[in-house]
Amino acid sequence: MLADKTLPWWMLGISVIAVNISAEQLVGMVGSGYRIGLAIASYEWMSALALILVAKYLLPIYVKRGLYTLPQLLQQQINRRVRQIISAYWLILNVLVNLTAIFWLGGDMLSTLTGVTYSWLILCLLLLACLPLLGNGMRALSISDLVNITLIITLGLSITVYLLNYLTLQMGQESWFSTLMELYQQQPEKFELLLTPSDEFYQYLPGLSVLFGGMWLMNLSYWGINQYTVQRLLCGKNLAECQKGALFAAAIKLTLPLLLVLPGILIATITTLPQSNPNLAYPTIFTLAPIGLKGGIVVVVLAATISSLSSIALSVASLFTVDLSPVITQQSSAKAEVKLAKLTALFALMIGAGLSIPLLNNFQQSFQFIQQVAGIITPAIFCIFISCLLFNKSSSINAILPIITSIITTLILKSCMENIAFMHQLEIVFALIVVVELLLRYVYQRQEYTQFSRVFLNVEHVFPFKKTVRVITIIVLLIYIILG
Repeated sequence: MLADKTLPWWMLGISVIAVNISAEQLVGMVGSGYRIGLAIASYEWMSALALILVAKYLLPIYVKRGLYTLPQLLQQQINRRVRQIISAYWLILNVLVNLTAIFWLGGDMLSTLTGVTYSWLILCLLLLACLPLLGNGMRALSISDLVNITLIITLGLSITVYLLNYLTLQMGQESWFSTLMELYQQQPEKFELLLTPSDEFYQYLPGLSVLFGGMWLMNLSYWGINQYTVQRLLCGKNLAECQKGALFAAAIKLTLPLLLVLPGILIATITTLPQSNPNLAYPTIFTLAPIGLKGGIVVVVLAATISSLSSIALSVASLFTVDLSPVITQQSSAKAEVKLAKLTALFALMIGAGLSIPLLNNFQQSFQFIQQVAGIITPAIFCIFISCLLFNKSSSINAILPIITSIITTLILKSCMENIAFMHQLEIVFALIVVVELLLRYVYQRQEYTQFSRVFLNVEHVFPFKKTVRVITIIVLLIYIILG
């Protein structure tokens, strides 16, 4: 249930992408494409490079240490209490923020598209998300992901093709290429990859921070220190399969702007939406589409929502069963653990669905508040895990001090620099945490706390996929050279 170590690389890659493309991602990226333009695609293209680093440097350590959940690393390096605290924090965050948000946005979008009552759609999403969890754990979920991601990519590309054809006819052009060139002439700001400080959206994508700063921290945190993404990558037959799965996901990432960002740019040319609500871009596509494609749009949103709900629920089940349940119960048999994991996943889905109904009208404000609180802790947790990977030994103070530093620094920045870009905030907070961590290790702690991990030093020798890495890296570089 928790980790089927028999999945081939291609299924791992597809599963990771299926986890990533939630209704929130789907609707949000199209809306950002409408409002900001191609610059938002940096999240996808820089993710490809982040996945390469995860495959090369992090997966060998995770596999070598036999991890099922990431907090297990904290017990190996620090102690059980720190492991349980981080597990509990992630569990609560996944249920109260991630599951509830996906239920809310998926249900709300499907209600907008179909006219079906929101509460009935939430019930349907709950039942459909539970189905993969009732099967053979990760393998059943991966098969479900394969179906869902096939639908998402096929129908998503169909939407892009339809919009390109629609605009080509409307503008009297002879080809898609000439249509895109005309769009570039009309709205060059929509095709800028690196925004300047004078751009109104600079706060969201602050120029060079996309290439060299906060974007790396965000992507490495998501792809390398995130239970429900890493859990998928650890289900390969061996380390090589896990690494190939990550690289396959990176290759898919290169193509996703075609179905996540380009439709938003095309809609910006076709019509004008209220700037305060760019999420109306996706429903606008629905109104323009012919009957057959309307059904496809509904299927895309439904598939994206179900994949993410099931995956996060399984992550919650893993955190509770592996990290927290031994404190509460004395589960010993594998059957008992599987049963407990399924019940936990079902219970988490029920809580997320239940919370999304009363919060329908004011969820946006509550969600933003919780996300801001989570953002305060994220740089600290990233630093805690990286230090555990790099060094042979860590103590409780190596976990407590980064969190305290992160909270204090973030609050000071918020009070003194209200309009600071979020990525700049992450950069400053993380840099200060690193300084504090290094001072702690090299000035106040004993010598064993400054010795690098042998497992980390040897990861260079277990990565035979250099040609694939070169191809992906060159493609990303060419994208920024040509379009940047």
